[in-house]
Formats: sequence, structure tokens, C-alpha cells
Amino acid sequence: MASPVSPTPAAPDLGSLASSAPALPTWADALAEADTEEQILSLALAGATETSGAARGFLLRPETHLGEAGLAGAMAVESQATGDAVSLWVEIVRTGGMDGMAPELTSRVRAVRFPFRGREDASLAAWKSAGPVCVVDGYDDAHPMWRERLGVGGHQALPLVVEGRAVAVIVLETGAQAPDAGALRLVGHAGRALERVRLLHETRLRRGQLATLRENARMAAEAQTLTAALARLTRAAAQTLGARGAGLWLTESGGRHVVLTAAYGPDDDSENKARADELSALAEACVFQREAPLLPDAADDTRLGAGGRRLGPVVAVPLPAQDRLRGALVLYGREEMPRAQRPFEREDQDLLAAFAALGSSLVEQAGLAERVALAERKLEQARKSAERAENLAHLGEVSVRMAREMSGPAGSILGFAKRVHRGLGEGDANREYMEIVVREAERLERLAAEHLQFAALHRFHLGLASLNHIVQECLQRSSAELAKKRVRLLKKLSVEVPPLLLDEEKIALALGNTLANALEAVSTGGCIRVETRVERGQAVVEVAHDGPPPAGELLDHLFVPFATGGRSGQGLGLSVAQRIVRDHGGEVGVRREGDWGQVLTLTLPVRENEDRRQKIDRRGVRGDRRNRMGA
Repeated sequence: MASPVSPTPAAPDLGSLASSAPALPTWADALAEADTEEQILSLALAGATETSGAARGFLLRPETHLGEAGLAGAMAVESQATGDAVSLWVEIVRTGGMDGMAPELTSRVRAVRFPFRGREDASLAAWKSAGPVCVVDGYDDAHPMWRERLGVGGHQALPLVVEGRAVAVIVLETGAQAPDAGALRLVGHAGRALERVRLLHETRLRRGQLATLRENARMAAEAQTLTAALARLTRAAAQTLGARGAGLWLTESGGRHVVLTAAYGPDDDSENKARADELSALAEACVFQREAPLLPDAADDTRLGAGGRRLGPVVAVPLPAQDRLRGALVLYGREEMPRAQRPFEREDQDLLAAFAALGSSLVEQAGLAERVALAERKLEQARKSAERAENLAHLGEVSVRMAREMSGPAGSILGFAKRVHRGLGEGDANREYMEIVVREAERLERLAAEHLQFAALHRFHLGLASLNHIVQECLQRSSAELAKKRVRLLKKLSVEVPPLLLDEEKIALALGNTLANALEAVSTGGCIRVETRVERGQAVVEVAHDGPPPAGELLDHLFVPFATGGRSGQGLGLSVAQRIVRDHGGEVGVRREGDWGQVLTLTLPVRENEDRRQKIDRRGVRGDRRNRMGA
């Protein structure tokens, strides 16, 4: 009666079998001298076949086919039944002639596949249990593929185990009801040899990866821009760890989202970015949930979409910073895909963390460099401003001293010139010359007054005043000049302008200087417009004239002291006006508008003015009656 497929009892102690298998040390020596996994697997298959007395042997390895994982046939041998089988097989393996020993049988076994989720079989049971399993010839529930395609009846499945996990299965065609002790011992030697080769390969790989990490760190640090440096880093991480692709995300300025910054893969940039973007959910998990995903297969993570689940193994680490996580580095897929994608391991993730730390330092250095450059620019601006302020202060001291020294003689000259002018008759030829002396003396006196005004702006005497009233008084003082030049005045004073807390004398000076600037620029018979209004919480005074606009270079320096001197002054008037208005929390602007060659706008804040008013005792509003004056 047939024996069911079931795991056999625990294997006998392999050490006690040493004396009964004299050929094994030779097979053990051959395995110890093998350099690659393929050589070890080939020798293990041949040795187990010869040692157990099986007619044929088959090697099954894990493989993913059309998205379905399972065991697939990889190799087949037939027993040579010679006295020097070890030397024969060592030479065959060394010369790469395994496929030529049983080509027809090898071709048939490579068409055999046993899905892990399919029908049960001895090979699958041995793989899952990491222990030997025997099938007695004639058992009806054995997978029919063995008999139908390979003509195999009774057989035993021996797993090759590395670190407690099966990596391949050897199937021996033998009717024995228990595993062959010699074959078990040889398979144990093969597992240790595989572990040795893998460890050696891993050591060499890590050395190479560390060397690559150092080299790429140097290259990334030498990149001209942060984007180029991160792109190099992402590519280096993928190539070093054997990944098919990678993506690097950084948090945006607000820190609530991550943005794909660099991507690497086998296709063009757009395809690589689209593929990497499928893993954004894992990047967000790294940054916001402080996870470090290590997935043997992306299909197992429900956070990913359909595209992301097809990317195979995935490993991700965050980019650390001193007080937060500034991004994530994610790798997907494996470059080496002989039969199945080997998942990333914890050592891979540790090495990836070194790349992530390097990326974080690059971002930090770029930010530091940007801050240093900004600080240097600000320092240079401050140095220039301080130098300019020092020069202006020195010039101001000199000009004030000169103005004080000049005001006395200018006044004396003007007084005596007027007295002489009054004494000359209407027909006297010297009367015209004396008028020139009077005009020039008046100009000298205005020059001195401007300089002294500019030097006396630091003290304020605040009080409630009507802006419309101040404008009206300034217009009255300028009425003689307006009439002399036959200037047409357009006046529009809004009753909505509230009383303001300000220094009435200095605001009057600012408005007077602004009117004087317009009167000097307007042509005889021209037009000046003066308007007040409330606009966006600001009290606005606008003075416009239809004279020729100032040249572009003069417009840029309109409020710079001494830069735009006219016929009657040295260009201090508008500079004084700007300083007064700014000291009141306002601003002075200039523009061109339609037929108006220049429009000067003085704005004073209404809300801040009201806040200042609340801090003083309420008094009667000065100029209430005048506030109702219109155009």
C-alpha cells in the first residue's frame, strides 16, 4: 500500500554517519573549494545523487512566473555509477558542462513548476518545513507532474538550508522510505558552503558599497546645485544597493507635505518620476509616522496603489534632521533578477540610512550656504548704508554750519539791497541790476533756511489738527506765486478726512515744500491740482502739476538730499517732506499720470493715528469748522 506524503522523523545525527560514508569527505572538500553558488548547487545535486544511489536527481529553486511564486526546475543529472565520481563531477562543474550531462532531462525539468499556493507536493513540503520528505512509489496523491513529465515514481526531497531557511530543494529518484544519511550529510555540507560563499560575497559587496558611498559623497558634495547633488545621491544609493529605481522626497516649506525631488530608474526622467511617485505614501509614512518600511513585496502594503504594488521589494528610510525629519529616500525592485527578486535586508536598510544622512547634510549645507550668502548680502548693504549715513551726517554738519554762517550775511545783503532798490527811480538803469541782487540774496536766504529746516526735524510737538486746514493755509501762503505765474489751481478737499494727531508745523512745512516743488516745475499758465481723500485706511494728500516730468535718473533720486537742486534751492525740500511724513508713520510717493507730468502723494495712516489718540486725554478737535471746508 502506498505511503502518504509526509515529513519524515528527525534526521539522524550526521556526526554518527561519518564512518559509514568514506566518500563524503571528498565531496565535502569539493564543496569547500567551490567559489560560487552555482558550483555548490551543482556539486550538491551530483553528490546527493551518487551518494544515495539514486538513478536521477533534480534541483528546484524559487522563481516568480507571471506574478506567481513557486518552485521551478533548474537542473537535472543522471548517476554516472563510477568509482571516481567525485573527480568526474568536479571537472564537469569546473568546465561548466552540467547542462550537457543530461540535456533532454534538464529541458523537461525546467518546464516543471510548483506554485506555493497550488497543489501540495513533497518538494513544497520540504521547502516549507526545511526538512526532508519521502514519497513511496505508487502514492496516488503525489503531484502527477513527476510521473507524467519526468517518469518519476518514488522520490525523496532534501532541502538545502541556509540560516534556517530553505534556498533550494534536491529531489532524488529513489524508492527508499527514509532519507539517505550520506545524502543528508552532503546536503548539510552544501548549506554551510552556500552560507560561506554568501557571507564572502556580502563582505565584498559591503566593502564595495562603502567605497561607492564615499566616492558618491564626494561627487555629490562637488555638485553645483542642491538638485544635482540629490539626483547623484539617489542614483548612487540605487546602484550601490542593486535597486531598479529610487526616489527622494523633501518636505515643503510648511512641513505638511512631501515633494518628489529626485528620481532614478531604467527609463526616461518622466517615467522614473511617475514610477517613484507611486511610492509617495511610504515617503509620507517615513516623515509623518516615523516608519522605516522594509517590504519583501510592495503588493503586501495596502497603502499603495496598483502601480506601486507591482514594484517588487521596497526599502525606505527618513532623512534625519536635528529637530525633525526633512524627507525620505525610497528604493524599489532589484537589479539582479535571475529567477526571483531577492528582498532587501536589514543591512541594506542600514546602508541606505547612511545615504539618507548624507542627503540630509547636503540639504542642511545648502540651506546654511544660502543663509550665509543672504547674511553677507545684508552685511554688505548695511556697510554701504552705514558708510552713506556717515558721509551724509558729515555733509549735513558741514552744510548746517555753512547755512548758519551764510544766513547772517545773506540777510544783511538782502536788507541793504532792498533799501537801495527802493531809493532808485523808475527810470534808473541800475534798478534792474539791483533787482537781480535782491533775487539772488533771497535765493541765498532760502538755501540757508532749507539747510536749517533739515537739521531741525528731530523734535515733534503733536496735537490734533485738520489736514484740510493745513493744506488751505499752505495754498494761501503760495497764492502770490500762483498768481505771478498765472497758474490755474484745481482744489478738491474731502470732508471725510478726519482730524489727525500730528505736528502741524512740520506737516505744513512738508506740504509747503511739496507745493514749492510743483510751482518750480510748472510752466507759466500751467495747472496744479491739490486733492485730499481717505483711501484704504490712509489720509492722502496729492499734489500734481502738468509741467515737464523729471528725467528718469532724477526721478530715482527725487528724495535724496542735494541730488536734485533746482533754480531756487539745493533739492532738500522733498527730502525734508519725506522725512517728516515718514516720522508720522506715512510715506511719500511719486508717479506720472496721463497729462500730469508729476504726481506727489503724501499718505498718513488713519488707524495708527487713532491708536495714538486713545493714549492722550480727549480735547476739543482743533479746526472742526475748517474740516468741513470743501473745494
